[in-house]
Amino acid sequence: MHLAAPSEQGGSSLTLVIAILGIVGTLTAAFVTQWLSARRDDKQWQRQKQLQDERFDRERDEEAARWERERRERQEQWKREDSARLHQARLGAYETLLATLDGAREVISNVSLRARSATDVEKAFDAMHDALLTVGEPRARVDILGSPAVVGAMRAAIAAINDYAECALDEMLDTGPGDSDARAARRSHQLDLLTAWRLRMSDLRNSIRRDIGNEPIDEMAGLGNRRPREQTGLSGATVHPGNAGARAG
Repeated sequence: MHLAAPSEQGGSSLTLVIAILGIVGTLTAAFVTQWLSARRDDKQWQRQKQLQDERFDRERDEEAARWERERRERQEQWKREDSARLHQARLGAYETLLATLDGAREVISNVSLRARSATDVEKAFDAMHDALLTVGEPRARVDILGSPAVVGAMRAAIAAINDYAECALDEMLDTGPGDSDARAARRSHQLDLLTAWRLRMSDLRNSIRRDIGNEPIDEMAGLGNRRPREQTGLSGATVHPGNAGARAG
């Protein structure tokens, strides 16, 4: 009986150890299961957060791209509207300029042909003066609104009409007998200046045609061989036109 006591004590200790290991194993399994579940939930949450962030970034980028696209479209629309307004303003300025220059040339031609006395010359001078002054306002508009090519052609045309007006006035003021050859030379020179004026006006109209997108036209095809000659008289002396008192532009 006394010899069996140690075996009973050893069995009790083994049972206790097994029980403890069972409890530890159960707790460990529960902990590991909970840890794995928490880790899985954390990864799932991280994944969902990443997807939400990516969706937010994508929506933000799409919204920014949409606003940028709309901004460019609005700017393009504003540019088209500004271009259309400028085009209309240029057309109006060009039409007024051409009409004013043609009207001034017609006035100068008419009054210079009708002037026969000192009174006629004075009236003609006033009419030419007023006609040339009317060119100032349309010139100022084209200076601001016109293309560089049109502005350059306009200034050349205005210079030509000023030269023509000065020569016409010089012819009106020459009422004395004078030298017939010199007078004929001045009249021929006046015709040359008139031709030069027509050439400059043709250049101006073609510059305007190009500026508004039209094809140029050879307006001087029927002019023949008459072109502006050197500004000299038949005797070889240079002809100096008189001062008209007012110049266009």
